[in-house]
Amino acid sequence: MLFLVTTVALAIVFAAVALVVIKRVRTGTWAMPTGQDIVWVRSRLGDEQQPPRIIYLNREPTVITAAKHDVSHANKSGLIERNDITEAKLPGFTGSKKTWRAIVKCVEKQFEPFDIRVVQERPAKPGYIMVLVGGRARDIGITEGHHVSGLAPFNSEVVPDPIVFAFAREVKNKSRIVCETIAMEVGHAYGLDHGYLCKDVMSYLTGCGSKSFVDKEVRCGEHKPRDCHGGAPTQNSYRLLTTVVGARKPAAPVTPMANEAK
Repeated sequence: MLFLVTTVALAIVFAAVALVVIKRVRTGTWAMPTGQDIVWVRSRLGDEQQPPRIIYLNREPTVITAAKHDVSHANKSGLIERNDITEAKLPGFTGSKKTWRAIVKCVEKQFEPFDIRVVQERPAKPGYIMVLVGGRARDIGITEGHHVSGLAPFNSEVVPDPIVFAFAREVKNKSRIVCETIAMEVGHAYGLDHGYLCKDVMSYLTGCGSKSFVDKEVRCGEHKPRDCHGGAPTQNSYRLLTTVVGARKPAAPVTPMANEAK
């Protein structure tokens, strides 16, 4: 009899939790991410808007305030609102100058094939992706789980004015890991899902060396293959990112100066 009562009680609790999650998913307020590094959002790029083509690597201490939607140029993030805090104080990058240079160089290499610029100074005009580099997940109120090295808004489409997080302290400021975390989180902001291919930078899989955006159709998934969010059976992260922002334009040829008359 006691076992039966306990079982019924647990069933009621689980049902209540399920109803809360379903309600939040349907209203778009909050949804449990498939992976640890994404949070579902409703904000989508408008028809008249262009996708951001500047990635601003912010290594400075920064205060981010909670908001319904990300506004990178105003330091507002929808990701911290779900953690029931009104603002988050990010400590900035605490590694060495040498490590920072390695991170910047690596991120530039990751996005070299695409029409994207990587900058270290805040752009004067809105319409860029801000990457907050440094600190730990707990700095924005994440206390559950372990080793969350990054976080990004995600909805399978381009998110306007996004702020993504690369928690460098979680990975001991290791340049390659921080770089690949930045690439993955920025990829999510552009609408890319997790890919089930170790060499792809959008993958959770490890043990295959350095990663990049791979020009290959692969299944999506974290720890096992699945269909991609949006319904497609596969994803080509390289081609999708090229479709969103375009390929990098070749540098204009340098016109040699005419020889001066003697």
